[in-house]
Amino acid sequence: PVFSKMVKEWRRLKEGIKHIDRDIVLNKQIEVDVVRCHQYHHIMKTKAAKEVVSAILLTWVHVYQTESYKSELLKGGAYWQGIDSIAAVFAVLNCVFDVGSVDNEPNIARALFSLDRFVNKFLSGYFVQVGHEGRMQSDLVVLSKLITWIDVEIGSHLELVGFGPELYAIPWLLTCFAHVLPMEKIYLLW
Repeated sequence: PVFSKMVKEWRRLKEGIKHIDRDIVLNKQIEVDVVRCHQYHHIMKTKAAKEVVSAILLTWVHVYQTESYKSELLKGGAYWQGIDSIAAVFAVLNCVFDVGSVDNEPNIARALFSLDRFVNKFLSGYFVQVGHEGRMQSDLVVLSKLITWIDVEIGSHLELVGFGPELYAIPWLLTCFAHVLPMEKIYLLW
């Protein structure tokens, strides 16, 4: 029953998006980001995969930006660079990209809802329009303390030379390593 609700919700959203004026800047940003996203991966090289990731992202952001849309199943989020890397993982894991494949709509719905659940569980507070800096800063402080706790010498040296985690760890935290690791490694890590 939950899966059929997800598919119905996806179809309703897809229809709703057709009838709105899209943000041209957002569309262009997603298009540019998705082209670069996991381009080494054999599936993400395909036009079909890029279209699916774009559709997932546009829908996810639309849900977040539309006050009239309320759903117990889907929250959505603001678009920040890096979310495309996470969406790509769920698209590849859930969708079928063979030539002549079956209807992908249920699979796209599952990828969209997986992305939403993942972000709301592990990255809560990151993909919002206002206030994400506080969450990011607190996580960077925790990471810095963790590094120092694990290896005092490295932690102290990094602090001494002014090489804080904001210089290297933001893509790690923002994408749960999806932007910096190959997909096969992400599957194992997540």
